[in-house]
Amino acid sequence: MVIHGGRSFLGFWKPGDANWTNIESYDGAFCDVSYHNEKFYAINTQGQVWVWDDKRPASQLRVAHFLFSVDEQLVSCRIPYLVERVDGLLLVTRRVNRGYGNYKTKNFKMCQLDIAKLSSKRITSLGGDAIFVGDSAAISVPATELERSGIMGNRIYFTDDSWEEFFDGGRTGRGGGEDMGIYNVEDRTIESFRGCDESLSILCPPVWIVPSF
Repeated sequence: MVIHGGRSFLGFWKPGDANWTNIESYDGAFCDVSYHNEKFYAINTQGQVWVWDDKRPASQLRVAHFLFSVDEQLVSCRIPYLVERVDGLLLVTRRVNRGYGNYKTKNFKMCQLDIAKLSSKRITSLGGDAIFVGDSAAISVPATELERSGIMGNRIYFTDDSWEEFFDGGRTGRGGGEDMGIYNVEDRTIESFRGCDESLSILCPPVWIVPSF
């Protein structure tokens, strides 16, 4: 499942298919997709959660279905990510302050999605887990895996996915790749780190490489 095109629609392909399948929905502008319990879930800029099931009859494969909307304050002027965890789907949203000559992540908000009840609930802790977000798929690393990985718990690790900054130098004149760091969920502080001195291509943005824990 991918997000594609100028209006950010959904597309699907699996081994054996001759072509990609365009998924129909009421609106495009999708921001992230996650696979959970053998179904694909997607969220758009309006905070609408959609579902698509590749096990349905072929006549229904081209249609995604709207489930519910999350609190507008969670997604307004923020970047949303869908993260699969052991206890279900989590929505993480990122606030980026954009000024003249600079841009910087300010904070994150989180809510647990209850697919059965079509609702969401704000949470303030990851329970020791760590989450990785950015231009690639968002992932969660359970607390049980952190001790041997060197990853700190209750943190959100983020890369720069402000794609417009990678064109023509962006706000800084140096391109993208500057807004990366580690967000401490408990005290809401950010430890920043630089990945590169200059990055001008949206075709190769910074991404996370996931090892086998």
